[in-house]
Amino acid sequence: MNGRMTDSEMARNLNLSVPAISKIRSKLENKGVIEGYQPIINMESVGVKFFTIALLKAKEKWWQDFGHDNSMEFMRKSAHMMLSVRCNEEEVAYIIVYSFRDAQEASDYFNEVQEKYYEYLEIRRLYQFSIKNMIKNSYRDMILKVISGNNKIVPMFKLFKQLVDEKKKKDKKGEKDTRDVKKEKDMQKLS
Repeated sequence: MNGRMTDSEMARNLNLSVPAISKIRSKLENKGVIEGYQPIINMESVGVKFFTIALLKAKEKWWQDFGHDNSMEFMRKSAHMMLSVRCNEEEVAYIIVYSFRDAQEASDYFNEVQEKYYEYLEIRRLYQFSIKNMIKNSYRDMILKVISGNNKIVPMFKLFKQLVDEKKKKDKKGEKDTRDVKKEKDMQKLS
């Protein structure tokens, strides 16, 4: 999905006419399915290499002093916040994904949250990881599924089985996984 792709490029890729692509794009924009076009930022190249998923409990004083609407506005002001989800749970009011340059910046941020907002918020749990541990950072596949009309859900175990079956077929054909080749070389060195 490339927001800069021209209608003629898209038409060529999808085997449709340019007027058909223009019409589809206009409909999607008018219906609000496409709200805009934005760049996909390579987080690592701009120095963002550390992430935290925080589970926060809102204390009674939070709701009394801020209320629902003001609390949402307050939460949006954090420059580190990438995504915030309001939960209707007693123990967890918010699940928030934060981004940082490094672990030290994250530590400083959450220490400050605990010091300044201890009367309002309780950090229930922090899950921290580096950009190197991020497996997928796109909902592109889901959008393609919706656009294509393929509403078939492939459960994770079925997908895993497909991968295993493909590997078995390759193995039968005599193709070797690069890990298997490395293991064989390591075994030969030990012999």
